[in-house]
Amino acid sequence: MKSIWKYPLRLTEHQYFEIPVRAIPLCIELQNGTPTIWFEVETTNPKKDRSIRIIGTGEELDFSELYHYLGSFLIAEDSLVFHVYVETSF
Repeated sequence: MKSIWKYPLRLTEHQYFEIPVRAIPLCIELQNGTPTIWFEVETTNPKKDRSIRIIGTGEELDFSELYHYLGSFLIAEDSLVFHVYVETSF
């Protein structure tokens, strides 16, 4: 069965979440001040760790093409902008 699952993010450059295989990243938004990513998942698929990267504006991108850009979010009264990349080889 398909469902939409959410994963609150920490403000750290690299993190992993156990997500069903072939999950589709939908969007990144702030929910109650917390950056959150939503995935469309097939709930019966096995789960696997999936890598998420958060990069601040001006920081170097030091990871491979195995990631694709999902979206950006603003925090600290819109003074800081972060950009979210999701592992594609999944």
